[in-house]
Amino acid sequence: MNRLIALGFLFAALCNSVAAGELEDLIAKAEQGDVIDQYELGMAYYFGNDVPQDYKQAYVWLSVSVTNGYDGAEKKRDKAALELAPDVLAAAQAEAATLETKIKQLNE
Repeated sequence: MNRLIALGFLFAALCNSVAAGELEDLIAKAEQGDVIDQYELGMAYYFGNDVPQDYKQAYVWLSVSVTNGYDGAEKKRDKAALELAPDVLAAAQAEAATLETKIKQLNE
């Protein structure tokens, strides 16, 4: 029985490290300006897929994807905004603007 539990923990650790590697790749591509990855990262934060659920980060990445022209991201971004207190939303908007500038500079 203890071996089964140990194998379960090992399997979970291996799965998490793969997910972490995929997440790092997704973040890197999103930061480089890939609009689909920006949207997917926002949705991952919105639903808590492979990351802790974080409506602020969901708003940030979905906002960036909206700015870069991803169809359908605006509705999702606006849903994330509804989950945020006004001060947190203002901080998310500022973070998105900073990130958008950074991404634009990287791609010039």
